[in-house]
Amino acid sequence: MARKALLQEQELLSTAPGPGLCLLPSPSQMPAVTEASDSRRQRPKARSGSNGLCSKKSVPREAPRPGPIKCVAIDCEMVGTGPQGRVSELARCSVVSYSGDVLYDKYIRPEMPIVDYRTRWSGITRQHMHKAIPFQVA
Repeated sequence: MARKALLQEQELLSTAPGPGLCLLPSPSQMPAVTEASDSRRQRPKARSGSNGLCSKKSVPREAPRPGPIKCVAIDCEMVGTGPQGRVSELARCSVVSYSGDVLYDKYIRPEMPIVDYRTRWSGITRQHMHKAIPFQVA
């Protein structure tokens, strides 16, 4: 937010609706600057107006939706397999929608034998693996 305020203060960011930064003038719209005329090259400030640059006029927006429709969150829990349990393999996968509805939540049996359940972090125990589906099925 501090960066946004700084950009607005320097008139490099418009308060006009829409995503992204305010457009700067194209090189053809900028006055020519030469080494002799100005040894300190400065970035031109964005101007408002009808020349294709940012406008500070407000445009009505659509009513906000309750949340994005196509966003999901994925969480995976891993267990240790291989020599001394140093190889991480999937043991549980959970997918929830933006609104928190559970879309997928399965225990998954790793392809190699489990050496370390990492229960302290994963919450996975031997009992969970009895009802787990094979990795290839998941």
